[in-house]
Amino acid sequence: MKLSAQITFGFLIIAGFNESIQAQIDPYSKNQFEVNIFSGGSIVQFEHQNGLNHMKNQITPIFGTRLQYNRKLDESFQINGAIGFGAHGFTYALPVVANPNVSSERNSYFNSFQELYLGAKYRHALKRNLFFGVNLGGGIVNFSGGGVGISGGYEYFGSNVGYLELSNILYLFNPRLVPFLELGPQISRSFRNQNEVSLKLSYVQSFGTIYEGFYQVFGNTSSGLLKNSGSNFRVTLSYTFTGDKRVEKVSRLNAELNDLKAAKIEYKKNKRYIDPKSVFVSLTTGIGAVKSYAEDPNEFLVDSYGQSIATRIMIEKGVKNNFFVEAGYQLLEYFGSFEFENPSIGSTGNDFFTNQLNLGAGHRVIGKKRNYHYFNIHSGLSIGFLSHRKGTIVNKGGGSTSFGTNLDYYEMSFNYETEVVSSVLIAPYIGLSKDFRLSKRMFITLMYRYQYGLNKLSERSITYQNNEQYTTPQNATTYLNGTEQTFQLGLKFNLGGKQL
Repeated sequence: MKLSAQITFGFLIIAGFNESIQAQIDPYSKNQFEVNIFSGGSIVQFEHQNGLNHMKNQITPIFGTRLQYNRKLDESFQINGAIGFGAHGFTYALPVVANPNVSSERNSYFNSFQELYLGAKYRHALKRNLFFGVNLGGGIVNFSGGGVGISGGYEYFGSNVGYLELSNILYLFNPRLVPFLELGPQISRSFRNQNEVSLKLSYVQSFGTIYEGFYQVFGNTSSGLLKNSGSNFRVTLSYTFTGDKRVEKVSRLNAELNDLKAAKIEYKKNKRYIDPKSVFVSLTTGIGAVKSYAEDPNEFLVDSYGQSIATRIMIEKGVKNNFFVEAGYQLLEYFGSFEFENPSIGSTGNDFFTNQLNLGAGHRVIGKKRNYHYFNIHSGLSIGFLSHRKGTIVNKGGGSTSFGTNLDYYEMSFNYETEVVSSVLIAPYIGLSKDFRLSKRMFITLMYRYQYGLNKLSERSITYQNNEQYTTPQNATTYLNGTEQTFQLGLKFNLGGKQL
């Protein structure tokens, strides 16, 4: 959404401008950053039109997150703006019928959305570290995609009726931006670091349906319309980085240096300091892309990648001069793939899980003048073990495709079988990561890693033919050797080390 990017950029400019023109140190920080995680529910309304079986309205879940900027006007009032991302559900349950094979359990499907929010908050101190607040604001929400079609499959309803389609549902998203208002109370508690955790209840009033459509159940013997107005209740858990601790420390340094600009520079330098012998632990998840190498005398089969979720836990121990040693564990399901060239036709399948141990070393690239942490360099060796033994057939199958007209068409078929040839993975790796500080000991870490496999793990035998240049069966192979790329995001914690 271009509008969201423009608003975010505007917030950053305003925050930076106000910081630069601040002539004196306030007793609190005027600029705050807040992370919100919310869940709640809205109502899917079913309007019965035909038949004996009625669909009942359902409460459907909603969950997501907001990244919010707060601008404090004084101790009691603030204005704020946020970008939100999340998933809004569609939930239905089939009517209860006499057929024991038909389940009336609830089924939910989730649809992604993005939202922009602008609002204000008033708060009152109940105790020194406990606050009550009221939030009022509004914004716009946008849903991705055009619509969703759901088929419930078929079930036998007796010899007189035969097989009937259990459900046929189609709903379309509102293509326009939908405005909303939001109101709710909030209770907040501050910690020793002067950051805050909050619990907020809110009601969101939508001014336009977010999706609507129709339903048919039991072979279209009953049917009707459906919609979701978008109005919902939410429970939100928030963590606010107030910046008040920073203001306090800058004030202390300013009293020593008698130079506000120098005090701010010195504060940032001290805050960025990382003890060379610090211990870090990180948990990351993201996309793993595993490379399948093609061996085809016709060169019709090409190298390809299969993707799946990669999860990793790592420990870093500082040595000296910003060098560190690292060890970790990664779980990644290997999806073997193959792809034909011109036309591009392929297949991907989950072959096996790999449990990988990572041992290596790295270097933190840190500027000497202001302690700015640019990035980390990693290198080492991955040693992994497959979930299947050597000689196991893990994946086999086939397929065919055709397209075109009766006069000009293309047709192709293929069969394949995959065998594990080694259950041990050995692969050196290199990588880059960047840490973004959230607090004194907590960071968001973004990492890219490439590793090159040294031995074949599995081999896939492929037979293919088409109605053009390969009218007789052709033989080729692809193999996995542990070569992969991973892009991961997660949290990183400093477990020890001196802090300035």
